[in-house]
Amino acid sequence: MQRWQMIVGMLLPVVVWAGEGDGSAEPLVPTGFVGRVEFATRQGRVAGGMGFLVRMEGEPAPLLITVQRLFGPEGGLTGEIKRGEMAQCVSSVSWADLMGGTAVVARATALPLTLSKLDMAVFRIALPATGAGGTLGRANPRPGEALWLVAALWGQPTNQVLHRGVVTEAGPDWFKCKFDNGRLVLRGALGAPYINQAGEVVGLHVGTFTSRGNVAGSAIGVESLQKDLRRALPQRPGGMRR
Repeated sequence: MQRWQMIVGMLLPVVVWAGEGDGSAEPLVPTGFVGRVEFATRQGRVAGGMGFLVRMEGEPAPLLITVQRLFGPEGGLTGEIKRGEMAQCVSSVSWADLMGGTAVVARATALPLTLSKLDMAVFRIALPATGAGGTLGRANPRPGEALWLVAALWGQPTNQVLHRGVVTEAGPDWFKCKFDNGRLVLRGALGAPYINQAGEVVGLHVGTFTSRGNVAGSAIGVESLQKDLRRALPQRPGGMRR
């Protein structure tokens, strides 16, 4: 049985440096929301990405969301772990909270997302920080809306985790976000969340590209995340999902 490393912490408000932007009010990034993740699998360690915790109705603890693509060469493996193999191949996760503290290791149980076509992986985990986790928004962001990518990026101060951008394009399942700081290096940002001014998760970062010399990101919209999450969660008697 794997030993779990436990830390004792209090969920206190944390002040972070203002990100790049026009001076508009920025959302709060609480402890126990976004972190760097490393997974232990039968094929070896998976690293190089991020994840975030969200609360879902009926779930006793927050769920961990990251990208499926990490479980292959992108995350350091020689082969690819398929969706249907996730529950058997992934055993635990190391969570290093962006707001500081000691890394925590916990058992990770993958949710069945075999019907999903999204680049998303979801886990039930047991972290000691009870009550942690963010909230999923209800609607995808629209072009012109300001968002913040929550991530620790190479070349940026360690306590600057908010990176402002504006949605330039959006479809039913996706959107693109152009960052105010066009020179951001988004290495290691796969799996990070985009949040709106209210602090709600509205997207999952799945890629980086350059638009007219400016760094931009591509994301899965929250409406698609919600749909696939509800499909994967157990149902209550009578057909009501938890």
